[in-house]
Amino acid sequence: MKDYTEIYNEAASVFAQATGAKLTPELLFIDQFTDLKVIEDALKRNQVPIADIDLAHFDGLQAEALFGEIGNVLAIRIDAEGSRQELIHAILHELARQLLHERETVEFTEDDAFIAAGYEIWSEFAAEMLARAINVENIGVPMMLYELDPAKFLEEAQLRGFARYAVEVCSSFEGRTAKGWPDLAKEMQAQNLPMQKIVRTLFGRIKTGNWDIDEPWLGRLGADCYIEYGLKA
Repeated sequence: MKDYTEIYNEAASVFAQATGAKLTPELLFIDQFTDLKVIEDALKRNQVPIADIDLAHFDGLQAEALFGEIGNVLAIRIDAEGSRQELIHAILHELARQLLHERETVEFTEDDAFIAAGYEIWSEFAAEMLARAINVENIGVPMMLYELDPAKFLEEAQLRGFARYAVEVCSSFEGRTAKGWPDLAKEMQAQNLPMQKIVRTLFGRIKTGNWDIDEPWLGRLGADCYIEYGLKA
């Protein structure tokens, strides 16, 4: 039986050493038999604006960060499949989301479809890139671009799939060694890989170290997804 508190503490220690940030979300350990009231109570304590949440929300997830007005909740699935290192990485990813969330100054409503889409892509992309930078020893050797299967990420045209695809491109050997966008673009074109405009936008932020975002930038990123991939607003 895994000690999930100890696993969280290990991940949090690694995160604090790498970023200098000591985050203290309320930990919520859940499994398929958890009383829904346990989750609801944690969300209410932190004023997390999620209505009618059910356990299906956590299907397929190892961890999930939930943001509230008073505090944040980090839900960790204790019945999810995966190794200790996979769970540590999942926690690092969610801690990265929390850190980025606390740094953000952008305010927008879900009514702006382009900005909301851009934010969803950026938050997933940036958190995973930060988690991989922290957890590089456990990620292993970067894959080559030609090993990517775009359909794996894009077949359902989901925003999170777009973000994960961009992560794989930017984390690949070619992405990590590229000095600038022309290098990576040349490799992507040689492999006839899609999403070059979106990858360019995200790659530029990571490569320059400029992680600050604003509404116009998010709107352009979201618009590219809707226009290039025919998503419906």
